[in-house]
Amino acid sequence: MNGHEEIQPTTNGTSLIPLAKLNEIKVSDYVRECLEKVAVSEGFTNYTLIFDHGARVGDGFVGQILKITIKEVNSDKSLNVLAKIPPDSKVRRDQMGAMQLFEREVYIYNVFLPELVEFQNEKHIKESLGFFNFPKCYFAEHRKEQDESIIIMEDLRDSGHRMWEKSKPINYEHARLLLIALGRLHALSYALKEQRPEQFEKFKSLIDYFSNDAINDTMVAMMTNAMRNAVESLDKDDAKRRAKAMDLADNLVSTLKFALNSDNAEPFPVITHGDCWFNNFLYHYKRKDLPESIVLLDWQIARYVSPVIDLCYFLFMCTDHHLRAKHFDEFLNIYHHSLKEMLDRLGCDVMTLFPFTALLRQMKKFGRVAVIFAALAIPMFATKSEDLLDMDVAAEQLKDQDPSALAEIMKQYAEVIGKNADKINDRMRGVLHDAIRYGYLTAIDVNSRNDIIKKSYQVFTIKRVIFDLHIMHMPVNVLVTLIADQTSVLAEILFAMDHFIPQINKIAEENGFKDFKLIFEKGSDLGFIGLLNKCRIVENDRELSLYCKFLPEDEERNSRFNSFFLFEREVLVYNEIFPIFEEFQHEHWIDRSDKDGFWTFPKCYYANFDHNCPSKSIIIMEDLTIMDFIVKDKFIPSDFNHTAKLFEELAKLHGLSLAINYKNPKALEKFRQLRNPMCFTMQTELMKDIAPRNLSLITKLFQDENEQKIVEKLLPYKNDLWNQIAERLDEAAQQSFSVICHGDVWINNILYNYSDANKDIINEMKLVDWQITHYGSLGSELAYYLFTCVNYESNFMRMKMPI
Repeated sequence: MNGHEEIQPTTNGTSLIPLAKLNEIKVSDYVRECLEKVAVSEGFTNYTLIFDHGARVGDGFVGQILKITIKEVNSDKSLNVLAKIPPDSKVRRDQMGAMQLFEREVYIYNVFLPELVEFQNEKHIKESLGFFNFPKCYFAEHRKEQDESIIIMEDLRDSGHRMWEKSKPINYEHARLLLIALGRLHALSYALKEQRPEQFEKFKSLIDYFSNDAINDTMVAMMTNAMRNAVESLDKDDAKRRAKAMDLADNLVSTLKFALNSDNAEPFPVITHGDCWFNNFLYHYKRKDLPESIVLLDWQIARYVSPVIDLCYFLFMCTDHHLRAKHFDEFLNIYHHSLKEMLDRLGCDVMTLFPFTALLRQMKKFGRVAVIFAALAIPMFATKSEDLLDMDVAAEQLKDQDPSALAEIMKQYAEVIGKNADKINDRMRGVLHDAIRYGYLTAIDVNSRNDIIKKSYQVFTIKRVIFDLHIMHMPVNVLVTLIADQTSVLAEILFAMDHFIPQINKIAEENGFKDFKLIFEKGSDLGFIGLLNKCRIVENDRELSLYCKFLPEDEERNSRFNSFFLFEREVLVYNEIFPIFEEFQHEHWIDRSDKDGFWTFPKCYYANFDHNCPSKSIIIMEDLTIMDFIVKDKFIPSDFNHTAKLFEELAKLHGLSLAINYKNPKALEKFRQLRNPMCFTMQTELMKDIAPRNLSLITKLFQDENEQKIVEKLLPYKNDLWNQIAERLDEAAQQSFSVICHGDVWINNILYNYSDANKDIINEMKLVDWQITHYGSLGSELAYYLFTCVNYESNFMRMKMPI
């Protein structure tokens, strides 16, 4: 006996294409037969089948989802499953290539994923450390001749899984889980290709469907229209970006075919998920809004292409400009670290199969396709599901590829998405800005690679010459005369290098200078994150000395140290956090002359991080060296007096943070999301091997028998130190007594001013380099200094004394 619950369709009055709706549930004999097979295999004998809609309006583009409850009669036993079946509309099936896509997804569930599971089980990969991020499939079948297909899987919503709301850009924690899962998925392809090439060979036939079979005149027209709308999101006077975006709009088909052809990605293609967007992920939460696991759905576009296609698809469609600006480099590191760890477990070498440099090159090579994906998808993401057009009716209108029908549908679609034009334009503008910023919309002919490298070197040399000439006090117009014949991009270089001159002029005027000159002096290029140059504003016998901190020219160095992200963090501290500290202290009658206040940071005259051109980012602050502040020798451990003074100032910093949280909790609320940058820096290529190597060296220091307990305590951390530290740092940030921490308190980031020539009496101190500022444990801040800068024998015991 089978039950059937019907839901009546809604209607829409006068439009050419009605709005999407939930249609009446129609269950074919074939679907019932397949469900009965599942029921019997799951131990049901006398049962009913209760049908309902399994997805919301507008959620399914290729198929429809039914929810079925298999219920044993006169028993509490029941099972909820989802059945994914092709659209009822034959026209829509043909236009969307639905049957070909169903055939692909059935193959993935019946062949590819089971082989991944078998491979991982043979390698003894734990479920928590491998790729098992897909739903249980009870039954999957594709019958080509009968034009029938079905996939029956578990309904994960019963266990608390839920989707991200597609109208909102995804946040950090949800993105992180997806990237970890993708790293593991792609690693399995590399391992199978290397260790079982004959077994993997059959998967190479999973070519991309859309770029090979689905590109017709209608599809090209829709893509072109979407891309031209994307171009219009840019400012009218933004000629350079508009030109680059229009170049892509004029080469859509060739760009897609190039990016989705595995031959162009060799030797790096893998089996990708292919459709990494919101509706294809289900998250499970350990507590409200904090996801602990992810499941990937809808494998119908799985294909053998470059792994970066999945990354581009997700990072540009599902995140927004603000998240990418803060975490893009980190996201690539998270993905690659996950891939590397999985390859390690499988007995493979990431440096041979897919090193980080290869990832970056593939992103450069194929990244422009991300803009096409985003242009098509973002308008739909920003539109409520119930406002989307009925795809069955639209398919009927377009079955003859009538240009007039297509024009009318596009017009109506434009009216629908026009309700959210501001949101769509903002998202799309961010995509274009970022794609251009990362160099993905710069067409590179592989034959001109040597010319590009030569030109890059020439650019670097000219910038150096410009700065040397600035040091000689030569005006900009003289610089142009001297080197205008060097390269066609000189004007752009001059603008980038000379960007901060107007700011310094403004600072001079604000400080009463009128007839002045600027004198530049070479500073330090030894910093991990930023470079320093000195600028003196001189007028007769009056002078103001500034330090200008900016990013290195070296892109590889910036990538290695996550410089963009860290520089932006320091700008945020100077522009947003310190003003809150100052205002709060002033409200409580604590000014800069009051030694009970926290003023242990340099005065900042200007700080800016330019997302579109990071080389223009700069922090301009007071020059503490002319006020006799000095840095202690880092090779000499900190003595008690210096440590005590530092801890007094850290107590003020942490106490101020606690006080603000107590009296005005909203003031610092948004900064609670400031994760310790070390949590992801530890996972970079630069840092990954340091812990095992250094711990191995450290254990050799303990040779006595009575010291073996120390070695036994150290060894468990050898291969997992960074992960354990990151977990503890993240946990600390969630505590109620967490505070704003400097994050990098060591000898080189502390300047002291003394009252005596012997440097025994400390008058004042300043903390610099706030790029690792985060919300976290004050205890970890103190421990960081005590165990890296303090000599145990001479000073550590005195730390027990009250300060």
